Amino acid sequence: MRYIALTLLLSLTQAFAAFTGNYTLGDLEALHKEGNFTEFMAHARDVRPADRGRHWTEMVQDMAIQLIDQRVKKAEYPEEDFKLIEDLASWPPLKEDEFFQTKRAAFGERYLLSCIEAEKAQEKYSEATSPCLKAIYNFWNNTPNIPITTDIGVRLGEIVRKNASPDDLWSFFARAANSPAAEFLCKKEALQAALKGKIKKILRKNIDDLELTVEIKSLANSDCWTQVIPGLERDLTSSNKEDAKVAYKVLQGRGLLGNQKKDLFLTAYLLNGPENGEFFNQAWNEFQKMGQDYKRRENILENLKQMDPLPGKVFAIEDMKRRQVLLDYLALNFPEYIDLYAKTCLAYVKGSRNFPNGNPTMECRELLKSAKNTKILNEKVLNELSTQLK
Repeated sequence: MRYIALTLLLSLTQAFAAFTGNYTLGDLEALHKEGNFTEFMAHARDVRPADRGRHWTEMVQDMAIQLIDQRVKKAEYPEEDFKLIEDLASWPPLKEDEFFQTKRAAFGERYLLSCIEAEKAQEKYSEATSPCLKAIYNFWNNTPNIPITTDIGVRLGEIVRKNASPDDLWSFFARAANSPAAEFLCKKEALQAALKGKIKKILRKNIDDLELTVEIKSLANSDCWTQVIPGLERDLTSSNKEDAKVAYKVLQGRGLLGNQKKDLFLTAYLLNGPENGEFFNQAWNEFQKMGQDYKRRENILENLKQMDPLPGKVFAIEDMKRRQVLLDYLALNFPEYIDLYAKTCLAYVKGSRNFPNGNPTMECRELLKSAKNTKILNEKVLNELSTQLK
């Protein structure tokens, strides 16, 4: 009697499904066998949640992956398929499925690239209004935080960086910087640039050094910082003051800023045309001490000699009064550098030395202009430069 009742209930359920137009599990099995992706996905959720067991889940996963594989194989990336795959990505059986997410990323990346290329070809691309650019952000925001998706963000971030100039790209790279693969992914120039951009935003906050250090440290794991630190050490003498400040703060917070690196940073900061503020005040005070310590100046000079071009924006500051004050201070406390800069310039214009990267003293004419009628330069060097730079 009980068996008859169950059979009757099953028959009634199938009849009701047929009456309402809903597909049964048997219908989906047939579509799965046929490889009919579109119809299968359109009706997969006709099956009641209570009946969506392991078999249903496996069919959904298999059909979704087959759909993507077919499109990628044919190199077809239509918008309707992208939207369909993005809708599927929200389905519970697929949202955390690593294999599906890998396939989704392969299709999505190709679609989004072709989308931007099509906008540019039709002269419709605009960073401010591009639907394709917006789709990249949405795509990444809908990507689950599981290990297999870590490098997807890096690739998407690289696409955005090539086609736009947003203030903050860090959301694409944050997972990678804290992942087990950080040792490899943090070598990428795009990730390091995004990290510096994020740190610049943090530096604009009004927070104390301890809080600053903690927040910056949390951005990446130790493997990532190992890859990033060498570039930051090079940035200490960058003519880009924002990059130099980032390098200084990070190295200082991690206990990697020794006295020699600090001296080099402050010297380069002043030579690159300083801005009033914390670092200018430090540089001014330390220069006064350097003026009394020849060995200290000698160590700094040896490091500066390795730079190409030599830092010299201070020689070309537009405010002539400010320029002269700084040059007088430099001549008083670090005359060896002015001498090095002038003699390097002379060697370049005379062709007495080889400079494979071109002129290493871009502000030489401005230095000469400021040095006339002063004792900033050795008279012999001043006369030779005046002759050569007529």
